[in-house]
Amino acid sequence: MNISKTYGFTLVEMMIALSLASMVMIAMFTTFRSQERSYQSQEEIVDMQQTLRAGISLLTDDLHMAGYDPDGHFNLGFTRAEKDVIEFSMISDWDGIDNTKDGTVDEVDERNIIQYSLYNDSDSPGLDNLGRKADNYAYRVKTIEHVSHNKLRFAYTLRDGSGPLTNVPVSKLNEIVKVHVYILVESARQIHQLQQLNSYEVPNGSGETTNWTVTGRHIFIEKSVYCRNMAY
Repeated sequence: MNISKTYGFTLVEMMIALSLASMVMIAMFTTFRSQERSYQSQEEIVDMQQTLRAGISLLTDDLHMAGYDPDGHFNLGFTRAEKDVIEFSMISDWDGIDNTKDGTVDEVDERNIIQYSLYNDSDSPGLDNLGRKADNYAYRVKTIEHVSHNKLRFAYTLRDGSGPLTNVPVSKLNEIVKVHVYILVESARQIHQLQQLNSYEVPNGSGETTNWTVTGRHIFIEKSVYCRNMAY
């Protein structure tokens, strides 16, 4: 009578197989995490770019209209021109809003005051938002989010070519013809492995520059806006 014998794996073979399987799993997990981080990075950068592009576009359009007064009835223009706050007035009897809050929408020579300034983002400690306040309302509308703390700079060129100034005295406000905007936005969620040091130069108002340094995912933008209604 023949008796067949069936042999299983030895303990050593089992340990080798488990070790190889573990190495494969670790390699797969590492690759997956790397791809996930790359995807998150690209997604957040695209989101920052879109938000920044929309906010800068709105700011640019507003600055183009600063001082707009086709009939010359008012002395409109800049009322504040500081390194992190800018405020100006214009005629806006075309916007469908009761800017003067007197019950009449788009009345003739209806004036509007617009201000841009930073305020703290409580959802992202250390980051700010650029807010837009218009029509003399008390609240601000978020225009650009996740601005790196104090990393907004307005600088101004005057009609005589002097500048860029970061604080314009009241006596010179009507001489502003160009606004330079420097802004640095960061991702609210940073990944340590992707961080690297970058430095950017911005004017400090005294004819020299200062450096802004940042690590991690960010976008820096510099924009110069010609104030066409303030040129004359």
